[in-house]
Amino acid sequence: MGKKKSVVLMTLLTIVMLGLLFLAAFPSIPVSGIAHWNAAVMQFDLGMDLNGGYYAYYYPKGVVSETDYETNVSMMEEDKAEEYAADYVKHGTLYISKDAEYGIVDEEGKIEPEFLETFNKAAEAISARYADKGLADFSVSVVDDIALRIQLPASETSKNYDAATQASQIFSSFAFTDTMTIKKGGEVIEELDGDDATIADVLKSVKVKTRYEAAYLEFNFTDLGKEMIKAFVEENETAIEEAEAATEAGTETTAETTTLEFDFGENASAFLRFFLGDKTALSVTHEMVNGSTIEYALAEDADITMVETLAVIMNSIIEYGDFDLEFEISNIRQFEAVAGENTLVWLYVVLFAVLVALVAFGIVKMGRFGIVSAYTSLSYLVITSLLFAFGSSGVFVVTIGSLAAFLFGLVLVNVLQYYIYNAIKKEFSLGKTVESSVKGGYKKTFWGIVDIYAVLFLGSLLFLIGCGGFGAMASQLVICVLTAAFCNLLWARGINHVLLSASKDKYKYYRLVREDDEDDDE
Repeated sequence: MGKKKSVVLMTLLTIVMLGLLFLAAFPSIPVSGIAHWNAAVMQFDLGMDLNGGYYAYYYPKGVVSETDYETNVSMMEEDKAEEYAADYVKHGTLYISKDAEYGIVDEEGKIEPEFLETFNKAAEAISARYADKGLADFSVSVVDDIALRIQLPASETSKNYDAATQASQIFSSFAFTDTMTIKKGGEVIEELDGDDATIADVLKSVKVKTRYEAAYLEFNFTDLGKEMIKAFVEENETAIEEAEAATEAGTETTAETTTLEFDFGENASAFLRFFLGDKTALSVTHEMVNGSTIEYALAEDADITMVETLAVIMNSIIEYGDFDLEFEISNIRQFEAVAGENTLVWLYVVLFAVLVALVAFGIVKMGRFGIVSAYTSLSYLVITSLLFAFGSSGVFVVTIGSLAAFLFGLVLVNVLQYYIYNAIKKEFSLGKTVESSVKGGYKKTFWGIVDIYAVLFLGSLLFLIGCGGFGAMASQLVICVLTAAFCNLLWARGINHVLLSASKDKYKYYRLVREDDEDDDE
């Protein structure tokens, strides 16, 4: 490649790089009174360690926290307080009612094994709901054997709701422990009218689908459920035909169409009541049946996050059933990031300092070849930032672990560039020309670098497969490893070729000096 072409290409590459850097990492600036420019790094869904979040407690009915217990006692008259205290037994930081209505403790104040078994199953189901919701960063932990503490990141928002409202709705929704049944004409359908019958006998799953930018629920049925749906459609079509025939004949008919109601019971959570209005059931007509499935269309402005939450609850009921206990939710509280509200700012400062240090090290140690490392580092920053921002849209959140993975890849890119540089210098010391030394240096390091990235890629895949609780961070580690491999094995070589072609003095480019040249200078 000629020098002029190389200079033009490098100029264009620099302009593109600056544009991408602006998209990826330029600081947030106001554009107008209500609009702001936000770089990719400012659009990450941040985890609880970087951005804080919200937490709430789920207490089974009959259980109160120590704080609430002491508050209640302090507000009562002495005789009432003694009566209240006699009705409760202390368990860790909780107080449990002895009332047989709740069935939590026996006469000696010990927790009933049956209740503990029910609670553990409910805790498993609730934890699965948060996982199925696609929340990459959340926490569900058991407190003193019989209560739950749930944490959500503050970045969890939706189309119509801010983080606080969204957290409140999710906390409220996933505390639901009642059952779901199907009714027709106000009566439970025959297929579910039995002591051992469950919704799973007829309903297989509920999925959220979109069509023409509108969301709808797709109900998938078991074989028994498909037969029920078929009979439901035929019954309604027959009623319509009879009504039409009666109209033509001028006679009266008692034939009427019916609906199926997916009923959540009287204890439906606040979220379900909000979603369904004053009702506690989804009303389905035969027109919604498509083959052996039901497609329940939603309002065009329906918040898909809410729809997904409803689907998660329904699938949870199908898989786990209902539970003979009811949770009460504590006040929702907010907590800050690990190092306070400026955690993210300080981390960005540290990462920027590391980036500058690596770029400076490369230029000082490797001369103009260090500029290749600088371009490579910036390219790595741009690619990972954009992929992280794209992936943050409902896939994962960025945590301190994410930034550690990014930093690992960034340092690795520069270390391997230095490794290549030393290999080129070693080839040159054998008396080879600059061009031959560059080829030899790249050739002798290529498979070693491939091996390093192959091991790292396989390791990150195993981490992704085997560590379910760290799936988001493992995914980000895979991204960082693949991006670093691309930058080292392909991109950096291309940049080096262009820069070297534009260089007037290839010796100075690599800071190469022959030993005999040094002797002549002396």
